[in-house]
Parts: sequence; C-alpha cells; structure tokens
Amino acid sequence: MYKEVALDPSLITDIQYYNLIKQQFGFEKGRYISADLNKWRSEAMNYVKGSDLKTIEQQSIKNFLNKMMKEKKLLVHDKKILLTEDRKKINSSDWVDWFNQQQSIRKFSCCISNKVKNGIDINDINDNCKQWYIPPSTSIERKSDKIIESLYPLLQLSSDVTLIDPYFRLVNNNILSKLIATVNKLNVKFFRVATAMETASIESVFNKNYRSMIGENLKFEWIKAPEKYFHDRYLITNVGAIRSGQGFSESTEKGIHSDFANINIISYEEADRTLCSLQDLLNRKIALIQLSA
Repeated sequence: MYKEVALDPSLITDIQYYNLIKQQFGFEKGRYISADLNKWRSEAMNYVKGSDLKTIEQQSIKNFLNKMMKEKKLLVHDKKILLTEDRKKINSSDWVDWFNQQQSIRKFSCCISNKVKNGIDINDINDNCKQWYIPPSTSIERKSDKIIESLYPLLQLSSDVTLIDPYFRLVNNNILSKLIATVNKLNVKFFRVATAMETASIESVFNKNYRSMIGENLKFEWIKAPEKYFHDRYLITNVGAIRSGQGFSESTEKGIHSDFANINIISYEEADRTLCSLQDLLNRKIALIQLSA
C-alpha cells in the first residue's frame, strides 16, 4: 500500500504540483518522493528562482524547500522525501539522468514527469490513475504469498520493523520464515515481533527453524506481550504503518468473510501510541524479550 514515487523537481514551479507535494506525501499518505534530498531540493530551488511565479508564491515555495533542508530534525510524519540504501549508489546532478539510471535498480511505483517515458501528470493523478491511487483499505487472501506481497512495498522502504499480532506464533509459521527471508534481502536492520502466544522450548524452536536465516546485518527480537492487551494487529516501521483486522497469519480457506484480511494505512499518532505502549510494557517488564539474534 506504499508507493515510491519519482517526481521531477522542475514541476514544483507549478502550484498544482507544489500543493500535491505538500499534501499527498508522507507517513500517513502512503507515498514518498524517492530522491537525494540535497540534490532534489537544489534542483527545485534553481527552477523556482528562474520562474515567473508571483513573488508571494515563489517565497512560499522557497520557504518550503528551505524547511526540507532541516528534514533530519522534522518529525517522521512531516517528511516527504526518502531514499533507500540501494538507490544511494546512483550519483547524478541531473534529475532525468538520475531517474534513468535508477531504472536499472528497480522501477518506481510511478513517475511524475513529462520528460520521461510513461510519466504521469496532474490530470492522471486527479483521475486516480492506477500508478497513483492508494485505496483506503485493501482485502487480501490469507495466504503467505499474498500477505508478503501486500507488506512488501512498505518493507522495501523501511529500516526498522515491528510486527504486533497477539496470535502470531513461532512454531510452524510460514509467514515468519518468509518475512525474515524478505527483510534480509532489503534494507531492514531491525525486525521484532510482539505476540501473546506462548512457545514451549522457545530457544530450541528458534534455533532449529529460524536462527540460520537471520543475516549478519539484521537484528531480530521476539517479544512476549500480555494476553488481551493488544487487539488490533500492526506492521509499524520507521516510515509507515499498516493495520490488519485479521492479523498476519495464514488461514485455511473456509468460504467465509474472514478468508480475507483487511489492511489499511494508519495515522502516525496511532502507530506512535502503539509503539509507546509496547515500550512501556517492556520498561515495566510486563512484556519480555524472549529471543534476540
């Protein structure tokens, strides 16, 4: 449900695109502009300075771009631009050249530009074209491949990942195996699971089934939380958060409504409150880290 968007910095001189950047990107919107912050902002600023915008509009955009330079100090949900580790290897001062080189790493969810092939514009966006549109909620089959596929776009952008699901088990968990394998291939550095499920001989189970899967650059934790403390199930990362009504476990198809899990993007406030609650449980030793690798 999250999208990595390439956005031509020259478009910021059009008020429609300026407002789009301000209003439709970030933690709660499910989209980030993929760019080197300093270079993208510098290019955008040059276009603004050379534009025929009204003085008040030009100053407004300049103030916005100057605020971007303080991005490291901004709250997470105020950030609009994100560049994953694997994309940092491409170094170009020209955005079109940068975009073309990035295509060899992987395709973007969409590209907003009239300078490149298959770019979309504000009219496409206003029509909620497929490349741009993010539904308020999505129903997915409760099968391992479908669940991983739905989470992958967010995992791809993240470095810290917390899965909170009171019914998520350690034993015979195909989803957990696939999640560990997935985050190992990406830029995730920290992955933890909080559950209320009990596991007998937990170290033995983990060593037999999962320990060899944990890469050297990944830290993993398994947390035992109290029963009936968390009701909703979450995947919360440093750049976004998803809630799942039916959790993140597989289920045998029964021909009923709950064969599908409903997932949706949640607010920064809800995600932060949930993580703070988990940390409070850990501080008070009501929740315990049972495994660390």
